[in-house]
Amino acid sequence: MITRSLWHISKVKSELISDDIAYNMGVDQFMLHTDYSLISTGTEQLVSTGKVPESLYDVMSVPYMDGEFTFPIKYGYSTIGSHDGDQYHVMHPHQDSMVVNAKDAYALSEQIPSYRATLISNIETTINAIWDADLQRDESIAICGYGNIGSLLSLTLRHFGYSDVSIIEPNAWRQEQAEQLGFKVIGLSDQVSYDVVFNTSAREEGLQYGIDHLNPEGRVIELSWYGSKTVKLNLGADFHYKRLKLISSQVSKISPLAPANTTYLSRKQLAEKVLTDESFDKLITDFVPFDQSPAFYNDLRNNKLPNGIIWIIKYN
Repeated sequence: MITRSLWHISKVKSELISDDIAYNMGVDQFMLHTDYSLISTGTEQLVSTGKVPESLYDVMSVPYMDGEFTFPIKYGYSTIGSHDGDQYHVMHPHQDSMVVNAKDAYALSEQIPSYRATLISNIETTINAIWDADLQRDESIAICGYGNIGSLLSLTLRHFGYSDVSIIEPNAWRQEQAEQLGFKVIGLSDQVSYDVVFNTSAREEGLQYGIDHLNPEGRVIELSWYGSKTVKLNLGADFHYKRLKLISSQVSKISPLAPANTTYLSRKQLAEKVLTDESFDKLITDFVPFDQSPAFYNDLRNNKLPNGIIWIIKYN
């Protein structure tokens, strides 16, 4: 079978590579033809530019990945594929067809379109972060950064009934997108404070903003991943006096504050339910034809992407 996969050949180049693979499928495997796959711009920029620390190679490995972080590498996740008329979500790099183990494929319901279903993995991230924050209904909340995760988090919070959510985002275009969805956009110089701040900006300035704008006993939930980048913070002002908390949140392990008996399957089912809200479609900036994906990643490496929030690769 001829497949085409997106490979990062080096830290400056990506290509589509064809491979003729003779699959010997077992009884617990089947073939998927890919419909859509999500581009996780933050993580994939670090991978495609070789900025994954060697100490995290094992942690950052994803199912069905091929190659090495030192290049070449086939990397990506959150893919939607079709088989016999049914659609499945699977963690798999960007590839136009694939053979997967049945246990790795999550059968979608008919409640959400397949392109929106690519967001499932990142919605699991936002759900986990909400659990990690241990939110109370009357708490004021801010999100630093209105990119992929920040925008998804804002709508996930709204889904769960948290209405007092402010957005801190320096990009004027993204500010407008947040306002169109009904969120308050707060200026960096505004004198405000919050009970909980989620940092999704992947910038130390966003993390510092969160620390500097918390109420006493407040929490910063850090969702950004910095790779090999060093982060410098000023903790000499109110950090200790206010008894603030800095909490990391990451999707690979279920939050210890999740509801009792939560499993990876039930979390994914919850993410799919959250995505029945059509508002999530407004966060999708564009669909990138698979044939044009290498050019997209070259722009991503060089920070030349146009204004946008979420990009999805389309295969058909």
